[in-house]
Amino acid sequence: MAVADGDHKAFTDLYVAVLPVLLAVIRPRLSSRADVEDVAQDVMTELWTKAGDFRPDRGSALAWIVTIARRRTTDHLRRAAALRRHDLYAAGAHVTSSDRPVEDTVQERLDRGAIGRALAGLTDLQREAVQLAFYTGHTHERTAHLLGVPLGTAKSRIRSGLAGLRAELEDGA
Repeated sequence: MAVADGDHKAFTDLYVAVLPVLLAVIRPRLSSRADVEDVAQDVMTELWTKAGDFRPDRGSALAWIVTIARRRTTDHLRRAAALRRHDLYAAGAHVTSSDRPVEDTVQERLDRGAIGRALAGLTDLQREAVQLAFYTGHTHERTAHLLGVPLGTAKSRIRSGLAGLRAELEDGA
């Protein structure tokens, strides 16, 4: 691949060819045009710097590029969620419970109780996978590693656990 050899013209041609695909992969998951552009730029930068890592025996170049785009989009979403949590924590650190409306405090406790009951309704395997993926923020790959199971198994447990949570929460509503 000429891009791996540092060929600027080849990279320009690649950029023109894959940008519409990147946008189609990234845009549905992000709400801000600026975020979409940032992630697309991150993907293109990674393609430029890691083009030599591409292995044609493992799949097509387009599949490799789409995988990078999905991973970068997920990373962006996780970073944004972590920043929101940090901002909420920082903002809440100065708010005492007496400063908050009683309705907010009551609703928060009800929500926590409902989620706790819904989690209790899952199997132990589902609950552990969901907690690792969502409460501790691990990737699916890391969750699989921590559980000592194949990636597909971890994803299945997470997916069925989320479906179970949704069903429990909808029944309780």
